Amino acid sequence: MKIWLKTTLTIAVLGLAACQSTPSVGLNSGDLARNQRAILAQIASQPQQADLYFDADGQYHSAPVAGGYYRKVLGQTANGGWVVQDFYQDSQAKQIDPAIIFHPNGLRNFNNDVIDGPVTWYRPDGTVMQSAHYQRGKNHGWVTYYDEQGRARLAIELADDAANGNQKAFDEQGRLVMQVSVGDGQQVKQEFWYGNGKPAAVWAEDGVQGWDEQGKPLTGAQAGRLISYLESRLYQPE
Repeated sequence: MKIWLKTTLTIAVLGLAACQSTPSVGLNSGDLARNQRAILAQIASQPQQADLYFDADGQYHSAPVAGGYYRKVLGQTANGGWVVQDFYQDSQAKQIDPAIIFHPNGLRNFNNDVIDGPVTWYRPDGTVMQSAHYQRGKNHGWVTYYDEQGRARLAIELADDAANGNQKAFDEQGRLVMQVSVGDGQQVKQEFWYGNGKPAAVWAEDGVQGWDEQGKPLTGAQAGRLISYLESRLYQPE
């Protein structure tokens, strides 16, 4: 399955939250195991189905392609869908955990528009790279990006394939260091925190605020430079 690519979001903002939010995105080993059990539990039958092959761009081939992928069919669901798992052709390492293709004719489709439910992607070395959730082929919920050590570093919320503006970014210790949130009136705010949890800066529609690590207020110009610096330090998905 193709990895969901991060889109560039326009950021505008509003005010300062009273405290750091508790991370609500990212999967731990228990989450991954539960997702796999839930997917495998939907297998109603196991018809004989040969492996399917795809090149590096996700195009179907009748034989293995170097640098591509292969798909194992684990079973069929009660409503005619498929439970599959994709692997890297060269290393035979898993590319995804088991996932559901809801379309009966979707086995040769390497795109995500035939997927229903959670999907987790892995690098060839086995580290988790990205997780997402689909509703009948449309991305719905948090898409989370993980660094090379498997730590959740960036999350973007989507609904029906469209980013709604909400984002979260985390440091190597799992602390929330940046958040973009959209209010009911479509007002958007971007907040930054230092590693010690203290507020660093806020960019809002009515101006910019910032503080040094001791909590001393900064000028607008200083706050703007601080935001640029903090943004440059955020994790960038590969």
